[in-house]
Amino acid sequence: MPLKLLGSEPFVGRQTELEKLHGILADVVRGRGRFVLVTGEAGIGKTSVVQHFAVECAASGAIALWTACFEAEWQPPYAAWVDVLDQLAGSLSDQLLQSKVGSGASVLAQLAPNFLQRLPAIEQVADLPPDQARYRLCESISHFLTAVADQHPILLVIDDLQWADQDTMEVLCYVARSVRSNQVFIIGIYRESEVAPEQRKALQRMLATLQREVAPESLELHGLNLPEVNHYLDLLAAQPLPQALVRAFHEQTAGNPFFVRELFRHLVEETRITHRAGRWTTDFSISELGIPPAVNQVVACRLDRLSAATNRFLQVASAFGASFEFALLLLLTGLSEEALLDSLDEALQAGLIITLDGRPPRYGFAHSIVRHTLYERLNPDRRARLHRRIAEALELMPGSHAAAELAFQYFASAALPGSENGIRHCLIAAELAASQYAYDQQVTLLHMARDLAHSATLPQRADIACRLAIAEASALRLTDAWHTGEQAQALLNQSGAAPQEVAAFCVALAYALKDGGASLRNWSPFVDHGLTLSASERNLSWARLMLLKGRVEAVSSEGLYISRWAGHEALAVGLARAQGDESDYARTLEPLDYRTPEETVAVIDLARRWQRPAAVLRAHDVAIRDLIFRQGAIPTAKEHLAEFLLASERFGSIPAQAEAMVQLALCEALLGNWEAAETARLQADQLVARLGGNHRLHVLAALTIECVIGDYRAVDWLRLAQDFTRVATDPQTGLSAMGLTAANFAVFTQLRAGNLAEARRLLALLTPVLERLPLTTYLFNGGVDRGGTVVWELRAVDDAPRYRALAMRLLEADIAGSPYRSNALTVARMAALRGDLAEATAYFAHARRAAEQAGQRPLRAIVDYDEALALTIGKPGDAARAGALFSNALAQFQALRMQPWEQRVLSQIGMTAGAPDLPHSLTPREVEVLRLIAQGATNREIAAQLVVSLATAERHVANIYNKIGTRNRAEAVAFAHQHGLLLS
Repeated sequence: MPLKLLGSEPFVGRQTELEKLHGILADVVRGRGRFVLVTGEAGIGKTSVVQHFAVECAASGAIALWTACFEAEWQPPYAAWVDVLDQLAGSLSDQLLQSKVGSGASVLAQLAPNFLQRLPAIEQVADLPPDQARYRLCESISHFLTAVADQHPILLVIDDLQWADQDTMEVLCYVARSVRSNQVFIIGIYRESEVAPEQRKALQRMLATLQREVAPESLELHGLNLPEVNHYLDLLAAQPLPQALVRAFHEQTAGNPFFVRELFRHLVEETRITHRAGRWTTDFSISELGIPPAVNQVVACRLDRLSAATNRFLQVASAFGASFEFALLLLLTGLSEEALLDSLDEALQAGLIITLDGRPPRYGFAHSIVRHTLYERLNPDRRARLHRRIAEALELMPGSHAAAELAFQYFASAALPGSENGIRHCLIAAELAASQYAYDQQVTLLHMARDLAHSATLPQRADIACRLAIAEASALRLTDAWHTGEQAQALLNQSGAAPQEVAAFCVALAYALKDGGASLRNWSPFVDHGLTLSASERNLSWARLMLLKGRVEAVSSEGLYISRWAGHEALAVGLARAQGDESDYARTLEPLDYRTPEETVAVIDLARRWQRPAAVLRAHDVAIRDLIFRQGAIPTAKEHLAEFLLASERFGSIPAQAEAMVQLALCEALLGNWEAAETARLQADQLVARLGGNHRLHVLAALTIECVIGDYRAVDWLRLAQDFTRVATDPQTGLSAMGLTAANFAVFTQLRAGNLAEARRLLALLTPVLERLPLTTYLFNGGVDRGGTVVWELRAVDDAPRYRALAMRLLEADIAGSPYRSNALTVARMAALRGDLAEATAYFAHARRAAEQAGQRPLRAIVDYDEALALTIGKPGDAARAGALFSNALAQFQALRMQPWEQRVLSQIGMTAGAPDLPHSLTPREVEVLRLIAQGATNREIAAQLVVSLATAERHVANIYNKIGTRNRAEAVAFAHQHGLLLS
């Protein structure tokens, strides 16, 4: 009797798992994208469960997409994603396809050629640096998925994720981060047990990245229980088996469905169980059945029963990791067409291979266990010769075959003579991978070329090493790139390469390392070596190296690590602009350089004239920073940001879009447009999240936005203070010119966090550094503002003359204040502290006019508040004017909904009038106690100073904690500072 369902797998049980998946799907349909990893040992039924779920999803109206990764390393770049794109595009009309791919059409067409056929009028993709190009690819895929998912939920399944290459996994991470607010359900299926030991670390790193950046849910499958195995066998055999035999199956296989199926077929083929008189019987006792202990041994027994011709073709096919086609097998097996067709039929009937879609038709193994079993039967010498025969056959085949597949087949037969013939294929495939942003695959292919080139000429080995070093830098394998670069330099020297050739390599690698985020110590040795080689010539290579080198001079290395940017070599700038291209010119535009407003306008004109995306975006970025941080021209910066954002979207640069949104959020906050600021910040956060957790923009967003939004609502000042202080006091910070920025914010955030002693300590370190720095130092104005704010709010009268002098120098040089405050306001504050009310009044008026002209409404309100304070400290001034200014400030703060500042005004009005209108219903006596707490007084010291009992002092402290909702003195001090209770 023929076996029912012999060529397919029955589906049994798994109701708990299916219910969980359907529950997640319901969440996805509500617009909350999810990602689940399905795990379990080989053969446990992961694919079957998800296939069953996918069929149910499709029946309910979802778009179900299924792709898989293959064990072979010669699959095309992003093969799984190309498959997904093909499936998704195939379900859309040409018009709908165009509307869904949007601006990413050119990128997707470069990756998947059928897009080019469907959408012939596609512009050429803009040339971006490797990191931005990869983000653009990821964004194009993600956008296409989410655009379709706007109308139909999408289930995306990636099977055999354990064999995914790094490039494929990076897209997966990006897409998973991007679909959290869309109807996209991603399921990854993987098993670690089948990965070779040398590949396991790479897989574990990729899974760790997924867990860290995406946090997928996990669904682990285990073996079927005894009743389920019984049902499964019933379906396989079309009727019940003896219960003793079912129990033996369950015990031996631990309920692994694939093992159960293969074992059943094995015993039937061995006639150890037979179908007689309408039922299944066995002539052997259970102990005599001879059940192989492992599934691969069961598969091996089944293979042994096939014909010699079928085994021959299957062994050849096992050298292809993914799939195989009839024409190639015909060349390799030596079988006639009829014999090979018979063998294919026999393997299909045995359930060992399956047919795959495609033209020409292709075949694959039903399970990787079958392929592994076949491949492991070949001794190493036979494997090498088989791979070489495949390579040579591929070269004879008509039409074009993937260079990568040829490269890997030659590499797998590297022990045989002639393996160097594979170098050419490696290099061709590496170039193709780079053109499709598959930089990790490019690295793999160049590694293979290097290994195959052991007997090649020195110039050829040097060329491969140079290519590999730059590819590793593009793939962000920065340490590997440094080591390979050292080897490449040695090979270039041994091969007698010309100095200019070596210098050109140093330029390319140093830029690739620096752009990839490598530390200075990793890329500067290549710059130094290149400069040594070109010392006698002042040519373009020398200029490029000098622009890389730059000049940073240490200013402080005690407590705070601050260095200043000393500028580029003037001759290098001139050569780059005269002899180089747009990219060279753009590299001479350093954000840290000082520019007049007229020079900034010239940079904007360059951005509008240039064509190269990287150059255009850099010019826009530099101009925006000038306008915000140097010139305080916030409305103008906001206008130009629209142009910057448009250019970054046109070129598909996600980092540039994120940068633009971060700066837009800052501008909106400075103008008091809090809702717009929050909206821009949210968009910035979403863009930055797509770039991964380690991108520098995470820090930038906190630095430029959160501190400003602290004027509007509560922020975690303590966390910010800890973060900025850690950076400012790290010796590594002194290697760059960003130490002053970190120090400025460290001083300010410690003040806002209520850590007054630490703010004073950092101020004492920062002030002499500012006094030594040139006025044009990047964010020098920010240091004067932040330091001056600390002096003002701590009433540090002794420091007031120093900060007045610093601010006056900036005013006299016509250098704008920082975007947060103004130089005139700093002078006014310092004058008030020194008791010079006439000067204070004049400069408060100056600051008020400047804030109004700049449209900075929050700053305008703060000027009124500060002038009112100035009239209440030291020798009291005009009480009526002070009251009017407090009222004006309060009205402005309320209109702008600047709650922290509103509380400060109310506190001051309450204390000035003797009224109990204080935050959180605090009494004047409790405010007095709170100030003593801020000064570090103990409860006993508070009691002595107020001439009350210790119990009364303790009761005051407890009441304060209860009213303001704090738990300790540090939190109480932070509250007092944030509500302006320490200012009079």
